[in-house]
Amino acid sequence: MSRRLLVFLTVLLLAGCAYQDMPSAPEPTGPAPEPVPSGVLYGRVLRQDGRAATRSTVQAYQVSDEDTVRTGFAMFSLGLFCLVPGFCPSPVPAKVDDGGRFAFPAEKIKQVKHVTVTARHAAEDGQLAGAEVAVSFEHDPGTQQRVPDLRYWEPPVRVDGSGDRVTVAWPELPGGAEYALWTLAERGQPQPTGVTTRSTRAVLDLRPYEDQPTAVIVVASAKNFLYRAGSVALPAGSVPPSRGAGCQVGDAGKALVRAVSPCALTDGDLTTNAEVRTPCPDAASGCPQPTRHRICVDLATARGVSLVVYRTPFLSDGTIVELSTDGKRFRSVGHTAREAASDDVQITRISPPITARLACVRNDRFGFAGSVLDEISVW
Repeated sequence: MSRRLLVFLTVLLLAGCAYQDMPSAPEPTGPAPEPVPSGVLYGRVLRQDGRAATRSTVQAYQVSDEDTVRTGFAMFSLGLFCLVPGFCPSPVPAKVDDGGRFAFPAEKIKQVKHVTVTARHAAEDGQLAGAEVAVSFEHDPGTQQRVPDLRYWEPPVRVDGSGDRVTVAWPELPGGAEYALWTLAERGQPQPTGVTTRSTRAVLDLRPYEDQPTAVIVVASAKNFLYRAGSVALPAGSVPPSRGAGCQVGDAGKALVRAVSPCALTDGDLTTNAEVRTPCPDAASGCPQPTRHRICVDLATARGVSLVVYRTPFLSDGTIVELSTDGKRFRSVGHTAREAASDDVQITRISPPITARLACVRNDRFGFAGSVLDEISVW
């Protein structure tokens, strides 16, 4: 599978434009019947054991050459496909019958050459998200075509370990695959962890997820298929040493100013946009807050820093992570790459650890105006 196709399918499958309500009726126990030719695209969706997967939603995404040009930069470079209004081709749903069969009528399918069909299964008990599968293929407009079987991959995913790291293990997808780990919180979109492997086990650092309920998702890519196993809960991570710490703000070349306490960026609320404010010298003025280009978390005493995580739902291209012992001299330790600028969770690892009292984010181009960050966490 090409790198572009993999990124396209991953973002499409994991983020999607919208999740539909899932069917809840019990599924049949026998093997799924063969699909009956109908419409211009038809097929069936199955559980891993061959049963009809009737608790599924099926959609087709039609990507024209114009869509590819229009969305190419966002889809393949920023991973923003389906997350930016106007960039997501509208999906066409298909009804799944009691045999797991589906069909797309001719009037719903455009004259395009590239089609991706996805199937999403309802979450089982204890899951935040159920299994999903997607296939991308060349479509011959004007002909009746069978969609390759959409068979879910439902491996038993095992999570072992405690503390800051766990090992995630799973059986091999028949024929082999490339695997990646994603995470999903109770609120929010799936997020890439950066962990990819051809092995069937991987080590995951729990610190970026702190003490919030989080699940891990194993994604497998093979040929033109992308599979997502159902989510599995992770043990709670540790509370960062920065929890409850004070904040300081400033600009390059200027002294830092202590922010109002408590700091909303170290309060443990990982999903609410918050503003760091400085004391108001004149309440009558309404106390407008200037755009700051540097925001720092003050750890009170110098300590070894090995990980800095900041969260924002907005583009963070060009944001630099810095460390300082005195608030005067700053050392850059990480830079948000353009291809990662759409991720809500930005992770900078420092190895070996560097001693610092202040951990900062800096953006010289845009700065931090208003409530643009959710949290800054430091270990």
